[in-house]
Amino acid sequence: MFQLCLFFKSVRPVVKNALVSLWLFAYLFVSCASPALAVDRPSDYTLPSTIDFLRAPKVSSYADLSKSALDLAASLGIADELRRLEALSQEPKASRDRLEMLVLKQALSEQIMSQGFEVRSVISKIDTEIADSDDLQALLEERRDRAVRLNSIANFVSGGITGILGSSFNLGGIDKRVDDSIDLSDGVVQSGLALLALKQQSGEKRIASGLPNMLSRVLGSKPAVEYPETVWNFLNSVPNAGGENRTRRQIMMDHWRRLGLIDRNRRDKTAEDERLKTIVGTKPKSLVSIDLLDARSAMLHDLRAMVSEMDNYLLELTLFLKTIKI
Repeated sequence: MFQLCLFFKSVRPVVKNALVSLWLFAYLFVSCASPALAVDRPSDYTLPSTIDFLRAPKVSSYADLSKSALDLAASLGIADELRRLEALSQEPKASRDRLEMLVLKQALSEQIMSQGFEVRSVISKIDTEIADSDDLQALLEERRDRAVRLNSIANFVSGGITGILGSSFNLGGIDKRVDDSIDLSDGVVQSGLALLALKQQSGEKRIASGLPNMLSRVLGSKPAVEYPETVWNFLNSVPNAGGENRTRRQIMMDHWRRLGLIDRNRRDKTAEDERLKTIVGTKPKSLVSIDLLDARSAMLHDLRAMVSEMDNYLLELTLFLKTIKI
């Protein structure tokens, strides 16, 4: 260290500033050049769609129902009733049992409507958690931006003052070593401020209450938030589109791994488990950062999109009931 100080005293100010700038550039490059979290392809950033139709469904008979809609009907326990209603509707109008058809249609409508409200209740909980996460993230980002702004002002002021002093000493014919010392201190101060700015980029951390969120059961954490049985069965079922053999839940988890939202530090299993507990809210009094809140919000949005797909198949079942004329 002593030899390094002697070296800095012996070189010219321009060279010293160039060395400090070069060192700072190298540090920034090494710090920021982290491995990419996902391969640079659009498909790696997009949650794979499991919907097995590309336009609004047109249902005019039982045969028009998609395989996914039929699977959902079986999960709801109304598949036999749908087939029975379809069979009754094919009978001649004179011999139809209109009372049975009316009772069946009313019961099926109530069942589908009730399931639709269950889906909306799950989505409502997810939306609330997204709002809470986004609000806290916005607060931390605002405080981080304020700290960075103050750092930039301090950097500008320190550079201006030392530049003015150095030029004044040169004009006054003061010993060259004083000018060199000022230049050296300027480089040290600006480097320190730059390092502080790097640290401030990640933002501060806040203590959050350890309440499990809607991601807890999806990621297999305990304790976990309960889902309605039909919604949970839907997430653990295999979609019928694209020859997929993974469940919807597995599709989401694989997508999150590609993005580096989970399992990104497999060498340190303990640290990764602690991070996962903080994301799902099962760790009491956990420290949350901007990066962690961003990951939580992204995963909740994906979960919301996956649950919302049930509405597409409930719509098909509703359209089928509308075709039944009593």
